[in-house]
Amino acid sequence: MVNIVISGLPKNVKIPKFINYLEKAVFRDVVDARLLHTMHVDGNVKNITLSMRSNDARRARRFLHGLLYQYAGKEYPLECWQNDTENSRQTRDRNDMDYPDSPTDKHYLNDVEPSENPSSLRRELEEIDLKIEIVKRQRILLEEENKLLMEQKKSEMLRKIGPNDYENLVKFEKVCGLKNSNDIAKVSPPSTTNAKKKNSNKLPSFNAPCKIIIKEMNQVLSDHVKPENRDMIMSLIYSAIRKRLILVLQGKSFMPAPDIVHLYRLKYPQNTDMKLLEELMDTVSQSFWPKKQSDNPNDNEGSNEVKTKNEETDVVIIKKDENEDTENNDDVQIITENDVEIVKVDSNDQNNDEKVETKQESENNKCEVETSVNEKTISSIENVEVVDMDNDFDEWVENDSKEEKEVENKELEL
Repeated sequence: MVNIVISGLPKNVKIPKFINYLEKAVFRDVVDARLLHTMHVDGNVKNITLSMRSNDARRARRFLHGLLYQYAGKEYPLECWQNDTENSRQTRDRNDMDYPDSPTDKHYLNDVEPSENPSSLRRELEEIDLKIEIVKRQRILLEEENKLLMEQKKSEMLRKIGPNDYENLVKFEKVCGLKNSNDIAKVSPPSTTNAKKKNSNKLPSFNAPCKIIIKEMNQVLSDHVKPENRDMIMSLIYSAIRKRLILVLQGKSFMPAPDIVHLYRLKYPQNTDMKLLEELMDTVSQSFWPKKQSDNPNDNEGSNEVKTKNEETDVVIIKKDENEDTENNDDVQIITENDVEIVKVDSNDQNNDEKVETKQESENNKCEVETSVNEKTISSIENVEVVDMDNDFDEWVENDSKEEKEVENKELEL
């Protein structure tokens, strides 16, 4: 059995009631506790000494030391310690009740006693090991987060560096060797945008206000605009109304569509719609208007027929006189439209085949072709190029002279 001293109890508290309080609050069971003696310190406080088993005494000491015990609406701070009578027994001339125990004999709760049960010791050691393991894992997690943060800063720095920014590239090499995020932030270059956004000067669409205003102009448009020209005029009217709305709103941030139309009509009433239409018609009066298709298909076919070079084309044919000598081969004769028919192109023909018919029959010209070898005709207008009168004829003459010599050589051989 172990004796414990409880100091600071109220004077009028009953010991059985206090022991019952210990059983409910501390032990949750019946406890074997005996009152040894009671000592009154002053008029309101007393000290008691209880004898109980060592385990119960240890639990009671831990709970009661420093406890604020409430009694009769007041709080009384308690102190509890173990009283070793065998070790500190002294001979006294007077009664022990007359002298309180000295503070040197008190043993406070901060003097932790080892647990006598080995299973509880093992459990406490396991809990300590678990706490140490949790702390280690938390430390590893913090280190990985720090590494990830540094890699993010390095990638941001590399993204900001341009291909020709050598100074920042040197700084980036220094950053790769750093391990502190604050040092990386100091070395990192200032943020610069690689591509600047282009300023868009586009007008707002104003879809709803434009639809309302166009609906009000419907009668004017139907009276003065032809159906085939309506699409062109509508796009011009839309852009003109949008520009007017910009001037009317004068930088206002937001307004409902009916309010925008009301402001527009205050400055541009409906009687000005006709004037707007006339201005737009004047601006496009010199432009190309689409022609109305005729109901007669013969007229449409006639309009599609195209004549090249004012519907008549002169085909140039170079002819050389057989009787002249090769040195006098500069004489050139141009055959005009008397020898070649006019070439006409019909657009209805998808293949665009161009046909050239000569008035002279091929049978009558066989003799002339044999005798005049150097005569050349152009069979397709597409292959005719611009003739350089100074240079091109010289090349033709040289080629003709070579062919003439070959013909003469053949005749001599025969």
